[in-house]
Amino acid sequence: QRLEQYTEEHGDCLVPASFETKDGNKLGDWVSNQRQRKGTLSEEQTRRLNEVGFEWKLFESAWEENFQRLEQYTEEHGDCLVPISFGTQDGSRLGLWVHTQRQAHRKGSLSKERFRRLNKAGIAWDICESAWELNFQRLEQYTEEHGDCLVPASFETKDGNKLGDWVSNQRQRKGTLSEEQTRRLNEVGFEWKLFESAWEENFQRLEQYTEEHGDCLVPISFGTQDGSRLGLWVHTQRQAHRKGSLSKERFRRLNKAGIAWDICESAWELNFQRLEQYTEEHGDCSVPFFLRTQDDVKLGRWVSTQRQAHRKGILSEKRTRRLADVGFIRIG
Repeated sequence: QRLEQYTEEHGDCLVPASFETKDGNKLGDWVSNQRQRKGTLSEEQTRRLNEVGFEWKLFESAWEENFQRLEQYTEEHGDCLVPISFGTQDGSRLGLWVHTQRQAHRKGSLSKERFRRLNKAGIAWDICESAWELNFQRLEQYTEEHGDCLVPASFETKDGNKLGDWVSNQRQRKGTLSEEQTRRLNEVGFEWKLFESAWEENFQRLEQYTEEHGDCLVPISFGTQDGSRLGLWVHTQRQAHRKGSLSKERFRRLNKAGIAWDICESAWELNFQRLEQYTEEHGDCSVPFFLRTQDDVKLGRWVSTQRQAHRKGILSEKRTRRLADVGFIRIG
């Protein structure tokens, strides 16, 4: 009667071994005992137990339940790659169960019928290979959406997968990846040398900046619309040049693009050109102190600084001569 009541309340006869009724009866022990006594129970007892759906083979029933949970997981997640720590809402440790099926398969103890059903459900027998395939598909999707394979290290997909970590790991494993994996990554334009690729992208940004602003004098705090810190990158190239660590090819390309290696000298030259333009438009070099040019340069302040430097005698002969040539100062 207690078993009938349990079945009515829970929908099955799968009474946990430790289960006790409200009145303290160890129903779980009694159910286990009936299984052990299957051959010795009377026909009437056996018939009545069968009528309420009694499970004689508990492990078989448990396997079926977990298989159904796996099918449900696959339907919800799109794959059978159940994390080993994953548990269902009803408390089943589905991840551990899937792991156990793989172990049984490797040991040769998994029945042909169970192997067939798990195979049909799409279980991944080689979890590493399957995980690689799934991440590769995510990389293809990223490439399609962003136009490249340059996945940021911290990038996570919408389903919480750390794709950035996986991509970094492929670069580190370049020599140990299979030929097939290497070929497929190459086909989607995978960047093995991340820093080389990043340099190229920043060089293109510098060319765009030069086209828009007319010079390579990128302020160190300048950032592009896509979040790149171009000013800091240009500063880093100058430092590399001073230290002698900039390759000849990069130096040649930056030089050709018009980068200012001596930023102070280049800035002075640019302001001198602005002064020449002002003089041509106004007929004199009397630039008001608060004057700003159309490109928002404080030309008046720069002019004041040159006068002070001249009075203190710290202006170079070359600069003094050029300022005198436009009538800014008098020599002698």
